[in-house]
Amino acid sequence: MEQASLASFSAGSVGMGVGGFHVSITGNTGHGFEVYTTTNLSGSWQLLTTLSNVAPTILFTDPSTNSAQRFYKARQLP
Repeated sequence: MEQASLASFSAGSVGMGVGGFHVSITGNTGHGFEVYTTTNLSGSWQLLTTLSNVAPTILFTDPSTNSAQRFYKARQLP
């Protein structure tokens, strides 16, 4: 029986800075990421962007940080 391998990735260097909210995402090269956002954890998640991962670590910046609170999640694509 063959087991499916799960892609692993991590987020680091999270914070506000010049130009908006910044996070670095590290994962397997060649796998893209979908980044989702919501202002309410009990609400629905909206696709914010799709990123190409041509290097092990990519930087994501969200300039739209005018909400009182905003949550993010990322999903690595196969």
